[in-house]
Formats: sequence, structure tokens, C-alpha cells
Amino acid sequence: MSTAVSRTLGVALGLFLVVALNTAAREFHTDQFDHSPLNPSWTFFAPGGGSYDLRDGWVHFIAPGPLWILAEDEASMPPMILIEPPADDVFTFETRIRFHNVAPLASAGLVAIRKDLESRMILEYSPTVGGGMVLLTWLAGALHGGGSAQVGLTGDTWLRVELPSDMPFTEPRFFYRQGGEEDPWIDATAPGVVFPFRLPADIIKPRFLPGEYWIGLYVDGGS
Repeated sequence: MSTAVSRTLGVALGLFLVVALNTAAREFHTDQFDHSPLNPSWTFFAPGGGSYDLRDGWVHFIAPGPLWILAEDEASMPPMILIEPPADDVFTFETRIRFHNVAPLASAGLVAIRKDLESRMILEYSPTVGGGMVLLTWLAGALHGGGSAQVGLTGDTWLRVELPSDMPFTEPRFFYRQGGEEDPWIDATAPGVVFPFRLPADIIKPRFLPGEYWIGLYVDGGS
């Protein structure tokens, strides 16, 4: 890896936030990303550089490299747009990813990150690793781990995180699909999956508390 290398990645992402207000009713929140500026409820976090543009219902990122979503210092982290999730409700968040220019080791996806940056959960897609991979990565202090699934390079990639418990990140479920809106979701936490995606609840649970973390989108330009 050389710090003299600088690459950019053009990628478009959409984010959908689904909030279960109670057992009898559900309200769907989505940002259409159809015009600038970014809604003030979002934060653009890019201490390591990068830019974005909102148009046609997508966030179009330009992300420099090399950066790393698990970096300890802010200046080495890729650009993100972040929003504070619901404090008390069960919720789901998902994204649709479409790459335009692919740098080596490029990736993009969903992130949950503590405001002090101490803990992170990343569900990402990389078109350049293993012929197209969905990866789950988590960081909790000095501990980290994850899992992966080879999915290929067929059309757009969709990622989804469901938090069915009223205490976020106790038993999250992870899904992915490729293609269009009619294609089926694949449950990466299903018992039949060879390497089911899991977060260690005893480690993650105390680290993502209401008001202490954001969720959102990130793009890494590669290295």
C-alpha cells in the first residue's frame, strides 16, 4: 500500500430507513436524494476527503483512496453520510448500490458507527474481491471479526439490516440481493448458510445505545 496512490470511485447509493412505530402500524421513512442540499438530519462525514452529489434518487459519491472503514484515526476513514437512528423503535435500514468506476479493493455499503468511533458494524459489497463479495465486519474496541459470501457481479446490489429487537444489535439479521426490486432477498443469517453472518451480542450490545451512534452509507475508493 502506498500513500502516494490516489484513486477515485464513482458509486451511487440509495438508503431506505424503515421504522416500526408499534406492533399495529409501520411508518416507512426514505430519503429520495433527488436534490441538494442534503437534508439537515444527515451528516456528511469525510475527514479523509471525498465528495457527494444528490440526483435522480441516488447519492453519487466520489471517494479517494487508500482509506479504510476500520481505521483508528478519522483522516484515514472513507466518506460517509450518517443519520441518528430511532431511539426506541425496532427498525430496518437498507441500500441499493450501483458502481460506475471501480478501484482495486473498492467497497460500499451500510454502516452503524458510534459517535466516538470506538465501535462499528459494516455490511458491505465489494465487486473486486473474490469475484464480488458481500462482507460483514464488526469492530468493538480492540476486538473485530466478520463473515463473507461470494455473490458475483449481477446488476445492482442491495443490502439490508433488520433489527427486530427493541435493543439494537442484540440479534440483527442481514440480507442481500442482486438485480432489481423483484428479485428475492437472501438471508445471510439463515441456519442453512454455510457461514451465517453473526454479531457477538455480548460484545456489541452495550456499545450501540440510543443517542450514541449513527447509521448510514459509506464508500471506500480502494487502495
